[in-house]
Amino acid sequence: RWVDANSGASDGSRCTLALLTIDRGEGVMEGVSLGDSGIFLGNMESGVRRVVPPNTFYTAPWDPGSHGIPPSASFRVPVKSGDWVVTCSDGVHECRYETPEDSLGMDDLEALMIRAGRSPEIFVETAVRLALEGVRGNPGGEDNIGLVASVA
Repeated sequence: RWVDANSGASDGSRCTLALLTIDRGEGVMEGVSLGDSGIFLGNMESGVRRVVPPNTFYTAPWDPGSHGIPPSASFRVPVKSGDWVVTCSDGVHECRYETPEDSLGMDDLEALMIRAGRSPEIFVETAVRLALEGVRGNPGGEDNIGLVASVA
C-alpha cells in the first residue's frame, strides 16, 4: 500500500522519492516518482516535459506500509542520445511554496539546457542559484533544493 498525504495521517514526516534508470542501448528511461519532486525530460525538438505529474503519495522509511508504488507513479518513456534528464525536489520547480508560476518552469528549464550546452554541471549550478535567488523578480529559496541533471 502507499500513503496518501491527504489522508490526514499525522504519524510523522513523509518524503518524496524520485528514482530512475536509463537503458541507453534500448533507449528507455523508467522509474517511479512519489510526491512533489519532479522528473523532467528535455530536448531541442520537443522542449521540456514533466515525466510524471506531481502526486500526493509519499513514503516514510519508518513505515513499511508506505513502501508500495501506486501505478500512476511509475513510468517508462523513450529517451534518445542528447536528451536532458533532470530530477529535482520541489524547491527547484516550486521554489516559492504553492506558486509554481513564480518559480522555475518548463521554459526556464529549457533555456538553462540551451545555455548549458551539454554540461550538466553548468545546468545544476545555474538552476540551484536561480531557485535560491528567484526568477522574474520573485524571491526564491523557500523550500529544500535537490537537483541531478544528466545528458543521455
